[in-house]
Amino acid sequence: MDISELVNRDKIIEDFAKMICDLEIERNPFQTDIYLYIDEETKKGELYRFTNPGGNSWLNDDHITIYNDRPHYDSIFDIYNGDLNLIAETLKKDHEEFKKELATYYNDADPDYDPPFQDVEQYVKNNPDYMELIKQDFIDNLKMGTDFIALAENYIDYAEEEQRYRDNY
Repeated sequence: MDISELVNRDKIIEDFAKMICDLEIERNPFQTDIYLYIDEETKKGELYRFTNPGGNSWLNDDHITIYNDRPHYDSIFDIYNGDLNLIAETLKKDHEEFKKELATYYNDADPDYDPPFQDVEQYVKNNPDYMELIKQDFIDNLKMGTDFIALAENYIDYAEEEQRYRDNY
């Protein structure tokens, strides 16, 4: 089982990049591993996603672990750094109108209502249309800031190097 002999390496990298991106979007609170299986006869690789909630499990078979997605403890809202203006902009709302909308929702008559960010987050989460806009903004920022193909290639290259090192020692 030699990674350097993969006949479908480009396809593996493409699929692997998508899997990494999906995991970043999902932000699972548990570890997820990605395994590579290589058929000895055909030299074709296949990827498998293994959910590893405790981080101490694995399949006892002939796989190569090429990626560990650690538990995510942050939220897609973290990119806003508590800035109500950025949230309003993402929701295509005027800042002041959005504050009034929040004040109405939380039954706060104070004209200078300044909601705590966790209330803003909860309000958005309770509105599927708003949540869709926030999620899409998160995905757009993620994809704009990350070259998942290059990342996948780096992980495959690292696994190949590690395998070569183990085989020599």
